[in-house]
Amino acid sequence: MKKKWPRLLGTAVLVAVLAWRVDWARAAAAVAGADGRLWLAGLGVYLLAQALSAWRWRLLAQAQGFGGSY
Repeated sequence: MKKKWPRLLGTAVLVAVLAWRVDWARAAAAVAGADGRLWLAGLGVYLLAQALSAWRWRLLAQAQGFGGSY
């Protein structure tokens, strides 16, 4: 339990440093200029990967004797 707080603090510091170093105007311009079809394709790939991951974890859980659905 004692190791949890230093890890959380370290993570918060790293996120803060990264957020400070990002050029947010340039990042927003890159996101705004992206093709909508590319965003939809990325979302589709993400959802497919999540479904396959859930299916794999279900198979592993069943092999260990756990029941249930997705």
